[in-house]
Amino acid sequence: MVKKNEIVKFTVVFEFTAGEDANVVISDIVSFHDGQNIHERMEKAESVAKELGESLKNKIIEDEFICVDITFFRSNLIKAFTLKPDYDSLK
Repeated sequence: MVKKNEIVKFTVVFEFTAGEDANVVISDIVSFHDGQNIHERMEKAESVAKELGESLKNKIIEDEFICVDITFFRSNLIKAFTLKPDYDSLK
């Protein structure tokens, strides 16, 4: 099967110890097999989101500041975050 690289958008929502939540949109290149249906593409995007989330978690733990897209955050103020694919970008 032929693989096709596509740019997929992911939304990151940060919850802070104080203040308002912040939303950031990031993009990554995801390889899909030609002919995959939308459900298979969604599963692949969710798998990539888990990998990106793990990487982001490690960065938050290791660094005093993190940069997501063009936004800098102080790591010790982040209480939680969610990262999920933007399914509209898969169509």
